[in-house]
Amino acid sequence: MRIHKRIATSFLLVAAIISQAACGAGDVRKFKQGLDKAAVVLNSAAKANRNFYESGVYGTVGSPGAIETRAKVAKGIHDSNEFLIKAIEKAKLLKAGSVSFEGDKLEILLSLSKAAANLRTGRVEIDLVLQSVALIISQSVAIIQSLKSADVKYLVPAIKDWQIARVEV
Repeated sequence: MRIHKRIATSFLLVAAIISQAACGAGDVRKFKQGLDKAAVVLNSAAKANRNFYESGVYGTVGSPGAIETRAKVAKGIHDSNEFLIKAIEKAKLLKAGSVSFEGDKLEILLSLSKAAANLRTGRVEIDLVLQSVALIISQSVAIIQSLKSADVKYLVPAIKDWQIARVEV
């Protein structure tokens, strides 16, 4: 659990260092593309997880160890997907000039960081796939980190109808 907190904290620190510029319409497009890519790669990870299990990479098919590994990976993928969905839903509610703007932005950052933190299992075979999702999510963190209250006019209208695909694990 501590490693997950370290990863989440690392993403927040990297985001704070990387991006200090204002967010604009082009950043909104990058944010959406990043989240779309993350959802696609999460779906690929779910398929890879199933294939690794069925091909015996996690151990003998049906063995307790193989089943446990597959379940652990599936839970991480599912939880990450849920945190991405939560981040989008919270971003849709941002309001320019709102007293809660910074708090709401922090909630989005925390959801994105939690999505990235769930993506480590200790199995190098699947962790390589999962870490590519974490990298994509970190780019979204950088964009949200740079978001200022005045930028909401670009972000909220653009994401009003966004939906992240649910991952089938």
